[in-house]
Amino acid sequence: MSDRLEKRRDKRNKVKKAVLFFTVSILSIGLGLGTAYFTSKYVNNSSGENKNILGSIQDKMVLGNRDSEDKNTEKEPEVKKPLPTDVNKGSNTSIEGDKFTFSAVDAQKANEYKLTADGNKMVFLTFDDGPSPKSTPAILNILKENDVKATFFVLGKNVDKTEDHKSILKQTLEEGHAIGNHSNSHNYDKLYPGRSANLNNITEDFETANKKLQEVLGEDFQTKVVRFPGGGMSWKNMQPVKEAFAAKGIAFLDWNIDSTDARSKNRTKEQIVSAITKELDKMESANIDKITILMHDTDAKKSTVEALPEIISLLKSRGYAFKTLK
Repeated sequence: MSDRLEKRRDKRNKVKKAVLFFTVSILSIGLGLGTAYFTSKYVNNSSGENKNILGSIQDKMVLGNRDSEDKNTEKEPEVKKPLPTDVNKGSNTSIEGDKFTFSAVDAQKANEYKLTADGNKMVFLTFDDGPSPKSTPAILNILKENDVKATFFVLGKNVDKTEDHKSILKQTLEEGHAIGNHSNSHNYDKLYPGRSANLNNITEDFETANKKLQEVLGEDFQTKVVRFPGGGMSWKNMQPVKEAFAAKGIAFLDWNIDSTDARSKNRTKEQIVSAITKELDKMESANIDKITILMHDTDAKKSTVEALPEIISLLKSRGYAFKTLK
């Protein structure tokens, strides 16, 4: 009896040990798997966070550079593209108008019968003493309608009279015409006292006019063409003046056809056209093919405005190309 009990106890103890061993083994395996799982997840998450942090830093660096580039771009001044109507830098006409220019030096040689004809017939329409709100805009309209360019010898004292005068001057240049300097004062007694040229007075007067032109047309504007009031041929002691201007690269220009529109206030359209026609015939007979016509665009020159379309028609019919002077 006691032997059977002993065997049963041993059997139960073996079963308990087996169950305990199995349970411990299961727990050990589970603990190992759990540790591996959580370790793997932690490492992966940490790595991802590190990558995210690194990526964020890199992004900030890139964005910082872009921001810097954007700021630099914003600071760069906007460059204005030149327009055909803008001043041709260092010249007396616009960028578009420059294609119509001819040498004032050569034109003056033709006026003095010192330029040999080359078969290229050219005419230079010139208007003195403006700008004028009453005449200049009307002349500009006629020139535009006929696709013709001209040279305007303006007075400094007229340029800064009113904003209207300044606006007309700007329009003249923007439409492709050339601007010449005709002095500031047009005062014969100051420029030619006793009918003799005074170099200092003339130089000062023309410099004053040039400054007024630049105030309106900008520092890029520079005219190297002048017309002496009354013409260079009209006064004594002009050679030193001509030489002084030439030393500065400035050419003077007279004319070889006078429209006679300044002879009296009552000059008619018919008289102006007739005078130009007769002088043109003489020039052609003398084999002069570079023609400079003197006209005026002051307030009183209504007859000049009226005669201009007929004058242009006459010159076109004779095969002349219309040029400006620089």
